[in-house]
Amino acid sequence: MAIDQQKLKHYTWPQSYDKKDSFMVHLPVGNLSALFASVTILKLGLAKSMGLNLSQYMAITLLGANQILSVKELKEALDMPGSSVTFTMDSLEEKGFIVRERSRRDRRQWHLKLTHAGQSLYQQVVQAEKERTDAVLDGFGDNERQVFLKIVEGLTGALSPASTR
Repeated sequence: MAIDQQKLKHYTWPQSYDKKDSFMVHLPVGNLSALFASVTILKLGLAKSMGLNLSQYMAITLLGANQILSVKELKEALDMPGSSVTFTMDSLEEKGFIVRERSRRDRRQWHLKLTHAGQSLYQQVVQAEKERTDAVLDGFGDNERQVFLKIVEGLTGALSPASTR
C-alpha cells in the first residue's frame, strides 16, 4: 500500500484535540504527526493484507515477540479495554492463530500463545516489516542510517507505556 505523502504533509490535529493537554504541545506537530500517521497507515495496510484488523495485527506481533503472555499483559501492552482484548482474542482464536491456556500457578489467569498457524503469520509480519524497513533505509547513507536508528530507539523508549505514565 503506497502512503500518500501529500496527505501526510498537510496533516493537522483534529479540531476536537486540545494540544495544551498533551506533551505534544512542545513538539513539532506536523513532523511527528506525519511520522505517527505514516506508521499507523503502514501497519493498517500490512494488517489488511493479512486479513487482520490493527488490534489483531498488534496482538500477533506482541505474542510472536514474547512467545506467551497473560491476558492482563496483552491488555496492558495494547492499552485497550478488557472487552476489546477479549473480542480480539476471540477472533484470533476463531481464525486458529492463538490458543488460550489456564495458568498452572493461578487457575484464574489465562495465558495466550500462538498456534503453528499464528507463528507462521508472525513470521510473515516480521518479513513484511523487515522489507518495508529495508526499503526506507535504502535511501540513507551509513551515517544517516545510524543516526536515524538512534533517534527511533530514543523515541521508542520515550513513548513506551512505562515512560509516559
